[in-house]
Amino acid sequence: MEYYNWQTSAWATTTEPNYAPMHQFNGWAMYLAATSKKKDMGWQFIRHFCSPQQSLETVADSSGGYQPWRTSHSTNLPYWQSQGWGLNDAQQYVQAILDTTNHPNRVIDIRIPGSFRYGDVLEAELKNVVTGAKTPQQAMDDAAARFEEITTDLGRAPSIEAYRSHLE
Repeated sequence: MEYYNWQTSAWATTTEPNYAPMHQFNGWAMYLAATSKKKDMGWQFIRHFCSPQQSLETVADSSGGYQPWRTSHSTNLPYWQSQGWGLNDAQQYVQAILDTTNHPNRVIDIRIPGSFRYGDVLEAELKNVVTGAKTPQQAMDDAAARFEEITTDLGRAPSIEAYRSHLE
């Protein structure tokens, strides 16, 4: 019910929970180097991979790691079912992605040096909570200590600068 408003540099209170859903590993990009000797072949691959049918196959593959990004990905649930998803599971997964994408406070994965190191800490501590190895408070205290170590290792000032740049 209380959050830090980075735009006003002050704490704010609200009558509704303020949260920011996160797109973890949001978005994949394909590039073709200007120096490529096979530009036509490269563009053919990119067009194929991003085509409606191929991209649907990629996002509906539960081991693929790509999130739905076309309207047809979220409306063609029978295809998801043909790939082994239960209808309810596919609906909930796609809706969760849409809810995050459309939320006014959505956050993309943090683009700062060492971001994967921070993410590894969070993943490990979440596992500790889910398995009962630690209480949520213990896990967050341990994560905060590890975050301090990572930040000290990478340098606090450059990390802050990169984070601020990421927010803009």
